[in-house]
Amino acid sequence: MNKEFTSGYAPVNGLDIHYQIHSAADERKTPLVLLRGGGDTIQTSFRYLLPAVARDRQIIAFEQQGCVRTADIAERPFSFEQSADDAIALLEHLRIDRADLLGFSNGGTSAAPTLVVGSDRDVMRPEGAVELFRLLPHAQLAILPRTEHMEITTRTSWLVPMINEFLDAEMPKTM
Repeated sequence: MNKEFTSGYAPVNGLDIHYQIHSAADERKTPLVLLRGGGDTIQTSFRYLLPAVARDRQIIAFEQQGCVRTADIAERPFSFEQSADDAIALLEHLRIDRADLLGFSNGGTSAAPTLVVGSDRDVMRPEGAVELFRLLPHAQLAILPRTEHMEITTRTSWLVPMINEFLDAEMPKTM
């Protein structure tokens, strides 16, 4: 993983959220927030993907409530909605007014993705990925062959071009 990054703790919704900011080569691009999978750290979810996408844009990654460097709050149950609220509050704290979101596994639930990436050997069957894809306007879908769930973010030669093309594309106008 790229060793050149800044990290810190942000006071967010009663938590001290650990975050990392990986600088971008092209600051004209929208920053990308990486939302890691359940029980994972930034490193375990994005060890391979983070340095590859950080070449082109600023990356913000953080560890959610109760994960490694972000303490848990016992009386605050975990929910995807709360995790999404924490991500928004972190961006406000960092004074980032616009960002793209990329979630892996449970992080994808918080991101409400429109680029759906699954695999033929995933915990979500391909049929489930297709169903999710159909529910999201302007979505794109990729099914990675011969790939287990925990291998998805290691497939950087497939993912990085898809992610960059998706993020760099102009958003279709909504009615």
